[in-house]
Order: sequence, then structure tokens, then C-alpha cells
Amino acid sequence: MKAISLVSVLSLLVLVRCGGEARPVETAKAVPLASAPPAAPAPAHTYPIKMHWVSRVGDRTHAIMDDDKREQTTTRMAGQPASKSDKVSHAHLDGTLIVAEVDDHTNARRTEIVVNELWQTTGDGAHAVLAPAGTHVMVTRAARREDAQVTVNGQPASKELREAIDDLMTLSIGGPSDDEVFGTAAPQAVGAEWSVNVAVAQKDLSDKGIVASSLTGKVKLAGTEHVGSVECLDIRADLIVSGIESVADLPQGSIIESGGVEAHMQGLFALDGKLGLLGEQLETSTRMKVRVPTPQGNVQVDVKSVDHRKATYSAP
Repeated sequence: MKAISLVSVLSLLVLVRCGGEARPVETAKAVPLASAPPAAPAPAHTYPIKMHWVSRVGDRTHAIMDDDKREQTTTRMAGQPASKSDKVSHAHLDGTLIVAEVDDHTNARRTEIVVNELWQTTGDGAHAVLAPAGTHVMVTRAARREDAQVTVNGQPASKELREAIDDLMTLSIGGPSDDEVFGTAAPQAVGAEWSVNVAVAQKDLSDKGIVASSLTGKVKLAGTEHVGSVECLDIRADLIVSGIESVADLPQGSIIESGGVEAHMQGLFALDGKLGLLGEQLETSTRMKVRVPTPQGNVQVDVKSVDHRKATYSAP
């Protein structure tokens, strides 16, 4: 990536005009000089905005990933006391990611993970090692995350391990790229803001079975930051989805009374365009009130969840 800097040079020409008939020599009088106009500020340094990370078969990346999640659910049925649950979990992965297969858009379809550490803790303090060091986990993504495959040394992964991988990284593939949703064609200066491509984002939600009445968002080039010796663009985005009307995965006949998602994202993208994403954070908060039909009558389900995911990437 090559940024462009422009330099402006201002010249001030002072013209002295003399003339007229000869006069006796007089003492010169001081004449105030007009002050020079202020120099025009140099144009701000701008950077091309590129977020899509081109994956190639055989690429190896050392990744450290953490996900903190809390989900609070209240369930009510007429004539019965409310049932409440509060689930807290922390998943951690330290390992080498190896691209095994890419799709037509250079996204990693299959990723092998050679585990250094993979564990999870829960709110009651329980600590579970999900896979020991040296374990090979293969993640095969699909258009629907439910259809993705996660195997451990060639065998189907446990429910707990699959859920942890789902929390730490995406299991789905396809849809628009980050550049199409959050990018901009014009180079930007530090501090610049632009809007999320709402039409593309809404279509992507719709394709995933989610219909919402409102989607807004903005993106900002917050600055530059060094990760080790690599200079990166610090790109941040805020996205708000409100008025969720339907979600494909809900039981048939369910009615969403209210629903919304708020997301705050940060990515550190290498300026050289070769190393791609070197760090990211994603924080999402979700609120949903749903009325679900059951043979015993309607059940009111209120869900509030907060999820904070962060990761760093480097050469193995």
C-alpha cells in the first residue's frame, strides 16, 4: 500500500515601484508592510482502505483468541413462576491456523488448527481443557453455520468444543466481504468517518433469515498503530440493528415482540497489504423478547446477551 503526500510551496513576491521627478533627498519614512497570507495547510495524509484478507492454501498464522460471553434468559408461562438462567463463559485458543482450502473469493473454507491451548471456563469457576496440545482440529465452514463441520483428529468434535470454536471464530462462509459492507473506495485520512453500506448489510441479514426494520452504522479510521514492527490501520465500526421482526431459526409460530443488536468492532490491518489482519475485537449486545407457542401455552422468553471477542495474529 502506498500513501500519497502532497507538498505545497508558497512564494511571496514583493514588488517595489519607483518613479517621478527628481526631488530633494528626504529621510525615508517607514511604511508598514502588509503581512503575508498564512500558508495553506498541507493536505492530510490518506490511506487506501482495504480489509479483505486474501487467504492462500498453506498460509500459516499463529492466533491467540479469547471470547467472554454472558447470556441471561428469563422464561415465563401464565400461572407459573418465572424461570431465570445466567450463563457466563470464557473460551481461549492458542494455536497455529493453517489454510487447507479456499473458496472462489479467497476466503478460508477449511482451516486446520494445531492446538497449543484450547480451554473454557464457566461462571461457577469450572475449567475444562477441550483439547490438549498437539491436537488437530479441522473447521470446514458452510453457508449456514449449522452445516459447518468441526472434527478433532478426524473424529466429530464434542458439543462443548464445537460451541467454543463457534464462539472464537466464524463457522459460516459466503456473503459480502468486509470491504463491501464496511469499506470505502476513496482513500481516507486519520479521523475520517463514513457510513456502512446499509443496503448490502440488510441483504446479507435477509439472506441469513433475519429481517429488521432498521440498520445503521458508521466506520472510522481511528489512527495508525504498530503491532511489533508492522504499521497498521486502526479501523473501527459501530453497527445498530433494531426492530428485528423475524429470525429463521426460531420455532414456527414465534412472535418477536422486540429485538435489537448493537456491535462495536475494531480491526488492525497491516499497511503493506500482505499480512492482512493482525488484531481484532468485536463486542456485541443483544436483546430479544419472543413469544413462543408450546402445547402448554405461549411462553414469553426474554434474552439479553453480551459477547466480547478479541484475537491477535502473527507469523508462527
